[in-house]
Parts: sequence; structure tokens; C-alpha cells
Amino acid sequence: AIGGWRLDVATMQSTWTGAMARIFDLPADATPDHQRALDCFRGPTRSQMEAAQAAAIERGEAYDLEMELLSAAGRLKWVRAVGQAVWDHGRIVQVRGFVQDITERKAAQDASRAKSAFLANMSHEIRTPMNAILGLTRLLDRAELPAEQRVHLAKIDGAARHLLSILGDVLDLSKVEAGRMALEEVDFPLAGVLDHVLSIIAGQARAKGLRVHVDSDGVPPWLRGDRTRLRQ
Repeated sequence: AIGGWRLDVATMQSTWTGAMARIFDLPADATPDHQRALDCFRGPTRSQMEAAQAAAIERGEAYDLEMELLSAAGRLKWVRAVGQAVWDHGRIVQVRGFVQDITERKAAQDASRAKSAFLANMSHEIRTPMNAILGLTRLLDRAELPAEQRVHLAKIDGAARHLLSILGDVLDLSKVEAGRMALEEVDFPLAGVLDHVLSIIAGQARAKGLRVHVDSDGVPPWLRGDRTRLRQ
């Protein structure tokens, strides 16, 4: 909801739209009251709002703030409060603006940050033992092993690396949702990307009786961009 308001500087009398009453949980027929609305801001936010409005009234400074308020019904809400001065013959005669209820948007942002933090922690908890498995696999690979055991060891190594790549994909998804994804721009051989993808899906395909064939004819041997995003 977005409610508009206007304050007469000479009389300090307010007018506002019906949406303002709904945002502040006031009765629909409530008389517009600048002070009553201001009382919904508590503590530091009250001081910040008073300072912003004083600057608008005295010096014509516009403001655009996001802050929390406690409505008349006792509900905590997040709002965007915008105000600007109206001049007439060199004098500030009014301050007008709007208040927008952004509670749902703030809740969604908080949920997104919590999810990103959870994914980062989960990734760290899983990566630590997986890196230990990869390290032990490399140590065993240096030993003299029968051919069959070496095949099994290669499968363990491949599965561990595949799991690490999945963790990277999950974290990248959280970055995309948070708007923090940065793309690389480097030259890389396409064959390496194709071989990597084939090594990941070939085992699953064989288990289903399928055969995967890579046809790279007609494509350039080198590309420029983000090889990780392409692989995904």
C-alpha cells in the first residue's frame, strides 16, 4: 500500500489519502494528524524522521528513508517514507510525499539472507570432510594397488569432485537470488568443459543403459566467458 500526504507549513495541518490510515492502522475516518503519525516512529527512527522533516521544512531538503514503525494496532511494519518541499515565491509552503508499506519486501530480503547464510554454512560443513576424502584418495593413488581397486578409487575421487561441484552450484544459485553473481570473462578450451560434463553424466547414463556421445563439430575450439556457468 502507498499513501500520499501533505503538510501545510504555516498551520502544520495535514491531509492524507485513505491508504495512509491503513498503513498506520488508524480508523478509515480518522482525521489526518501529523503528530499522531509521527508518534508511530519510536526511538532512533523517531529522531531520524523528525530531523528529516525539519530539514525539509526549514531548508527544503528532500528525504527518502526506510524505517520501522509501530502502528496504532501495535504491529511492527517497515515503510519507505518520502518527502519533499513545495516552494511558492521563494518560500516553503508545504511538504508533501508518500509512505509505502514494504514489510513483505523486507521479510523476503531477510529470508533470502538467512537462506544464503545457511547454504554457506552447509557448504563449509560438507566441503571440509569431502576435501579430506579427496586428499586421502590422492595418497592412496600413489600406492601400488590392483587394477580393480584403482578403478574403485577413481570412482570415489570422481564422486567426491562431483559433489563439490554440486555444492558450488547451490551456492551460485543463492548468489543469483541475492543479486551478487559475478561472471568471469576468460578464454578457455571448449573440449575441457565437454569432457568434464561427460565424465559427470556418463556413469549415470551407463547405469540406465544409455550411451552419451559428444559431437563438437562445427563449434569453435576456444570460447571466451565463464566456463563454470557454461558447465552448469
